[in-house]
Amino acid sequence: MNAYQTYPRRSAITRRFTLGLPRSFRSLITADGPAIFFLRAVSGDDPVHQLLRLNPLTGEETVIVDAYALNVDASQITAEERAQRERLREQASGVTAYDMNTDGTRIVFTLGGELFTTTTPFTTVTPRGVTGAFDPRIAPDGRHVAFHRDGGVTVMAYDTGLLASLFEGEDSVFYGRAEFIAAEEMGRTRGLWWLPDSTTVLATRVDESPVDIWHISDPARPTTASRPVAYPAAGSANALVSLHTANMQTGTKTTIALPAAHPYLARVSVSVDGVVIMSQSRDQRDVQYALLDATAEQAELIRSVKADPWVELIAGTPRWHDGQLVTVEDRPTTTGAIARQVCVDGVAVSPCELYVRDVVSVDATAIVVHASMHDATTIAPYIVLRDEAGSAHKVAFPTGVDDGIHAVIAPLTPDGWWVHSHTGMTEVQTVYMATASLTGALATCAITVTAEQPGFVPKVRLLTLGERQLNAALILPEGADATTKLPVLLDPYGGPHAQRVLRHAGMYLSSAWFAAQGFAVLIIDGQGTPGRDPMFEYALAHDLSLTLDDQIAGLHAAAAHEPRLDLDRVAIRGWSFGGYLAALGVLRRPDVFHAAVAGAPVTYWQWYDTHYTERYLGHPDEQPEAYRRSNLISENVSLNGAAPWDEANPPALMLIHGLADDNVVAAHTLALSSALLADNRPHQVLPLSGVTHMTAQEQVAEALLLQQARFLRAALHHR
Repeated sequence: MNAYQTYPRRSAITRRFTLGLPRSFRSLITADGPAIFFLRAVSGDDPVHQLLRLNPLTGEETVIVDAYALNVDASQITAEERAQRERLREQASGVTAYDMNTDGTRIVFTLGGELFTTTTPFTTVTPRGVTGAFDPRIAPDGRHVAFHRDGGVTVMAYDTGLLASLFEGEDSVFYGRAEFIAAEEMGRTRGLWWLPDSTTVLATRVDESPVDIWHISDPARPTTASRPVAYPAAGSANALVSLHTANMQTGTKTTIALPAAHPYLARVSVSVDGVVIMSQSRDQRDVQYALLDATAEQAELIRSVKADPWVELIAGTPRWHDGQLVTVEDRPTTTGAIARQVCVDGVAVSPCELYVRDVVSVDATAIVVHASMHDATTIAPYIVLRDEAGSAHKVAFPTGVDDGIHAVIAPLTPDGWWVHSHTGMTEVQTVYMATASLTGALATCAITVTAEQPGFVPKVRLLTLGERQLNAALILPEGADATTKLPVLLDPYGGPHAQRVLRHAGMYLSSAWFAAQGFAVLIIDGQGTPGRDPMFEYALAHDLSLTLDDQIAGLHAAAAHEPRLDLDRVAIRGWSFGGYLAALGVLRRPDVFHAAVAGAPVTYWQWYDTHYTERYLGHPDEQPEAYRRSNLISENVSLNGAAPWDEANPPALMLIHGLADDNVVAAHTLALSSALLADNRPHQVLPLSGVTHMTAQEQVAEALLLQQARFLRAALHHR
């Protein structure tokens, strides 16, 4: 049996071949020398992660925390932690997160909701007798641990285990964790921080009482009560968020309210130099940066940024260093274009042609970023000099490979080790290396990867298509002859914040498997996808359906490159935004798309969350036409903007949805199915009992690939 035949099963068991990849790196110089801490599973089919320490000088890896040896039922986590894992798309178990003090001598983590600590030399792991704990954070000096529990924030003395409650939760009010909208859309997944003094805790207070309660139920288990979820749908009320400090020495507590016009707490950035709070207006066209003063009682406005159609939130920002604010902002250039640039106190310091994706580290002389230069399919770390505006230097690595996706996992430090990863088009597996500059020469140490190999490397042709020079990838069945026409399967995500076309072979595994089923698989990154320039992303303002135009333009341009593409047999598949795009294709353009598999699609944008939806479409009361253009169904649950289908030969449509999905709720698919039925349009619905927005269950993940391939082959065979 070849690798393509076993792929659905192996992909499901290995979580798409991600189990066994090292992650969550922390690099520092300890009293015993350099050390790199990280998480990794024992093997590629084991979801249980262990905590390890690497000595990069010797290459020796030591298991610090063996999750199996602790004999804890890791599935017994709190509802809050379960929701957070869903926001993070966390599919692993065991030790999935940890925190350590500044010198790396004390570590804290939870397993099954129980709090554990370990202290150098890390020979013993100690249960602390605390249950229901979530997201523990250790003070910089290591003397105390703060964590979320029972809706509030509790602090434990590390040495004595003495507990003290700092904030108490109330009905619909909780402290110290991120609300749904922050974790799902803003990239802020925490609500609890220690200030550099190690005596003051900063925590969010979230009041969900204004938010509408939705109920997630499982019809396959009618005896199980529905699960209430505070879901802020577009146009409705958001949670009320504020920041609170508690000083353990003085007992002083203060409230730091967000500006009334800036209800979104987008970021909290804590460093030894200070704390910056980033808030955002509801229309997302205005952000403010405020600096928390030394008493941790007031926040002073230090910068405001306004942009139309929105201000993009960039990972790793803001940063406060040496009394200066480091941000990434979209700035107009002398040519009339828009550049995404690193700014120091509002002054752009990176070159216009460098598309900055995130900030890795900041020091006195340089800012390290991940960025693309002229080619959105490659990503690399660049060093931007703070005192030399307009310059950027790509970080040199010892792998000898320049293209592909390079990342700096742990922050660069002048005298420390850092972790570098690389993926390219010739190997599926990611390479991880610890690297340091010693007396001017690079020293390296490989980090073990225990992930499985899929057994094949996708053979991908990267293309640029059409007038917009769309980045695309084409995968043909191996051994296909030079003349036989091939059915086409478009396999996009196609929406904001996600690229499918990158120089990373591992991203094309499922697409290559579909190609092995006889399809010419085409992946297109159209307007809205990141990596090129901000204007390319802004194009979706007030009309998400425009994403379909680029898929069609790219399809026809690809057929000009490759005449074997059969435009009379075209299918499209996708999940989430890709599912919306797939359903949009057969509804709006059945002349182009003859079959579709739409997984977890948004069908009525007023039912999706505020921060994401209103960024692109505005408030539904103010921009009703934007929603009308983008929705698949109307308010009265009838089809919206759908073209007529040929009754003798209609497109084939399969809708798939997890009934436990609290991100794109199953109502989207059920309502679309009702509208299709009312309009006498044939379709299939595949409900997934107990499945959320991610299909972590092995049997479901395997069967989904097989079901989709079978459905699409049958649909296009009859044309």
